[in-house]
Amino acid sequence: MLKYFILYSMFFVSSLANAHDYYFAFAEVEYDELNGKIEATITLTTHDFEKSLREKGNPIFLSKAIDDSVQFNLVKQHLLKGFSVSLDSQEVSFQLDGIEVMLNGATNFYISSTVPTSSSKDLEIYFGLLMDTFPEQQNKATLLYRGGKTIHIFLPQLKSQKIILSNNE
Repeated sequence: MLKYFILYSMFFVSSLANAHDYYFAFAEVEYDELNGKIEATITLTTHDFEKSLREKGNPIFLSKAIDDSVQFNLVKQHLLKGFSVSLDSQEVSFQLDGIEVMLNGATNFYISSTVPTSSSKDLEIYFGLLMDTFPEQQNKATLLYRGGKTIHIFLPQLKSQKIILSNNE
Protein backbone atom coordinates (compact mmCIF):
# COMPACT_ATOMS: atom_id res chain seq x y z
CA MET A 1 0.00 0.00 0.00
CA LEU A 2 2.85 2.37 0.83
CA LYS A 3 4.31 1.64 -2.60
CA TYR A 4 1.09 2.85 -4.30
CA PHE A 5 0.93 5.95 -2.11
CA ILE A 6 4.51 6.89 -3.06
CA LEU A 7 3.82 6.23 -6.74
CA TYR A 8 0.63 8.30 -6.62
CA SER A 9 2.43 11.12 -4.77
CA MET A 10 5.23 11.18 -7.34
CA PHE A 11 2.71 11.31 -10.19
CA PHE A 12 0.76 14.13 -8.51
CA VAL A 13 3.87 16.22 -7.82
CA SER A 14 5.21 15.71 -11.34
CA SER A 15 1.88 16.82 -12.82
CA LEU A 16 2.26 20.15 -11.00
CA ALA A 17 5.64 20.84 -12.58
CA ASN A 18 5.93 23.14 -15.59
CA ALA A 19 5.76 21.45 -18.97
CA HIS A 20 9.05 23.09 -19.90
CA ASP A 21 11.25 25.95 -18.83
CA TYR A 22 12.69 26.64 -22.26
CA TYR A 23 10.95 27.90 -25.36
CA PHE A 24 12.30 27.33 -28.86
CA ALA A 25 11.21 27.80 -32.45
CA PHE A 26 13.16 26.70 -35.50
CA ALA A 27 13.10 27.89 -39.09
CA GLU A 28 14.73 26.47 -42.18
CA VAL A 29 14.86 29.10 -44.89
CA GLU A 30 15.91 28.31 -48.45
CA TYR A 31 16.73 31.21 -50.75
CA ASP A 32 16.83 30.18 -54.42
CA GLU A 33 17.87 33.34 -56.23
CA LEU A 34 18.04 31.66 -59.65
CA ASN A 35 14.40 30.54 -59.57
CA GLY A 36 13.27 33.60 -57.61
CA LYS A 37 11.78 32.00 -54.53
CA ILE A 38 12.14 31.72 -50.82
CA GLU A 39 10.63 28.79 -48.96
CA ALA A 40 10.65 28.27 -45.21
CA THR A 41 9.48 25.79 -42.64
CA ILE A 42 8.90 27.11 -39.13
CA THR A 43 8.60 24.55 -36.34
CA LEU A 44 7.43 25.35 -32.82
CA THR A 45 5.49 23.92 -29.90
CA THR A 46 1.78 23.88 -30.69
CA HIS A 47 0.51 24.88 -27.25
CA ASP A 48 3.01 27.77 -27.03
CA PHE A 49 1.73 29.24 -30.31
CA GLU A 50 -1.90 28.71 -29.23
CA LYS A 51 -1.20 30.45 -25.91
CA SER A 52 0.33 33.38 -27.77
CA LEU A 53 -2.78 33.57 -29.97
CA ARG A 54 -5.05 33.48 -26.89
CA GLU A 55 -3.12 36.33 -25.27
CA LYS A 56 -3.75 38.39 -28.41
CA GLY A 57 -7.50 37.70 -28.15
CA ASN A 58 -7.66 34.83 -30.65
CA PRO A 59 -8.51 31.53 -28.92
CA ILE A 60 -7.62 29.32 -31.88
CA PHE A 61 -6.68 25.64 -31.98
CA LEU A 62 -4.23 25.05 -34.81
CA SER A 63 -5.78 21.70 -35.70
CA LYS A 64 -9.07 23.50 -36.43
CA ALA A 65 -7.48 26.49 -38.20
CA ILE A 66 -6.37 24.23 -41.03
CA ASP A 67 -9.95 23.95 -42.32
CA ASP A 68 -11.28 27.38 -41.31
CA SER A 69 -10.20 30.22 -43.63
CA VAL A 70 -10.84 32.98 -41.06
CA GLN A 71 -8.77 31.24 -38.38
CA PHE A 72 -6.14 30.27 -40.98
CA ASN A 73 -5.69 33.95 -41.89
CA LEU A 74 -5.43 34.98 -38.22
CA VAL A 75 -2.76 32.32 -37.70
CA LYS A 76 -0.91 33.56 -40.80
CA GLN A 77 -0.99 37.16 -39.56
CA HIS A 78 0.29 36.17 -36.12
CA LEU A 79 3.01 33.96 -37.57
CA LEU A 80 4.27 36.59 -40.01
CA LYS A 81 4.37 39.30 -37.33
CA GLY A 82 7.00 37.16 -35.64
CA PHE A 83 8.92 36.03 -38.72
CA SER A 84 9.92 38.03 -41.77
CA VAL A 85 12.62 38.23 -44.40
CA SER A 86 13.90 41.24 -46.34
CA LEU A 87 16.09 41.22 -49.43
CA ASP A 88 18.12 44.38 -49.95
CA SER A 89 15.80 46.16 -47.45
CA GLN A 90 12.68 45.07 -49.40
CA GLU A 91 10.32 42.99 -47.23
CA VAL A 92 9.33 39.64 -48.73
CA SER A 93 5.59 38.94 -48.88
CA PHE A 94 5.00 35.36 -47.74
CA GLN A 95 1.98 33.16 -48.22
CA LEU A 96 1.13 30.42 -45.73
CA ASP A 97 1.10 27.21 -47.78
CA GLY A 98 0.17 24.84 -44.99
CA ILE A 99 0.04 23.92 -41.33
CA GLU A 100 1.01 20.48 -40.06
CA VAL A 101 0.05 19.75 -36.44
CA MET A 102 2.05 16.71 -35.37
CA LEU A 103 1.33 14.17 -32.65
CA ASN A 104 4.57 15.01 -30.80
CA GLY A 105 3.22 18.45 -29.78
CA ALA A 106 4.98 20.44 -32.50
CA THR A 107 3.56 22.27 -35.49
CA ASN A 108 5.20 22.95 -38.84
CA PHE A 109 4.24 26.05 -40.81
CA TYR A 110 5.15 26.08 -44.50
CA ILE A 111 5.55 29.50 -46.12
CA SER A 112 6.83 30.64 -49.49
CA SER A 113 7.25 33.67 -51.70
CA THR A 114 8.39 34.57 -55.15
CA VAL A 115 11.13 37.20 -55.30
CA PRO A 116 12.95 38.94 -58.16
CA THR A 117 15.59 36.77 -59.80
CA SER A 118 18.59 38.92 -59.08
CA SER A 119 21.75 38.73 -57.08
CA SER A 120 20.80 40.22 -53.76
CA LYS A 121 23.55 41.63 -51.60
CA ASP A 122 21.98 41.08 -48.22
CA LEU A 123 19.17 39.25 -46.54
CA GLU A 124 17.68 40.20 -43.19
CA ILE A 125 15.74 37.76 -41.05
CA TYR A 126 13.48 38.90 -38.23
CA PHE A 127 12.58 35.98 -35.92
CA GLY A 128 11.04 37.40 -32.76
CA LEU A 129 8.20 34.87 -32.89
CA LEU A 130 6.68 34.17 -29.45
CA MET A 131 9.20 36.39 -27.66
CA ASP A 132 6.48 38.77 -26.49
CA THR A 133 4.64 35.86 -24.83
CA PHE A 134 7.67 33.96 -23.54
CA PRO A 135 10.61 36.17 -22.47
CA GLU A 136 12.86 33.06 -22.41
CA GLN A 137 12.10 32.30 -26.08
CA GLN A 138 15.10 31.43 -28.24
CA ASN A 139 14.78 30.91 -31.97
CA LYS A 140 17.13 29.41 -34.52
CA ALA A 141 17.10 29.82 -38.29
CA THR A 142 19.07 27.75 -40.75
CA LEU A 143 19.65 29.54 -44.06
CA LEU A 144 20.21 27.38 -47.13
CA TYR A 145 21.80 29.40 -49.93
CA ARG A 146 23.82 28.30 -52.96
CA GLY A 147 24.41 24.84 -51.52
CA GLY A 148 25.70 26.26 -48.23
CA LYS A 149 24.14 26.37 -44.81
CA THR A 150 24.47 28.95 -42.04
CA ILE A 151 22.81 28.93 -38.63
CA HIS A 152 21.60 32.06 -36.89
CA ILE A 153 20.42 32.38 -33.28
CA PHE A 154 17.70 34.88 -32.29
CA LEU A 155 17.19 36.04 -28.70
CA PRO A 156 14.91 38.68 -27.12
CA GLN A 157 17.79 41.17 -27.37
CA LEU A 158 18.68 40.02 -30.92
CA LYS A 159 15.46 39.49 -32.89
CA SER A 160 16.83 40.49 -36.28
CA GLN A 161 20.01 39.63 -38.18
CA LYS A 162 21.41 40.95 -41.43
CA ILE A 163 23.24 38.36 -43.48
CA ILE A 164 25.63 39.51 -46.20
CA LEU A 165 25.22 37.19 -49.17
CA SER A 166 28.48 36.49 -50.96
CA ASN A 167 29.23 34.76 -54.21
CA ASN A 168 31.41 32.28 -52.32
CA GLU A 169 28.56 30.64 -50.40
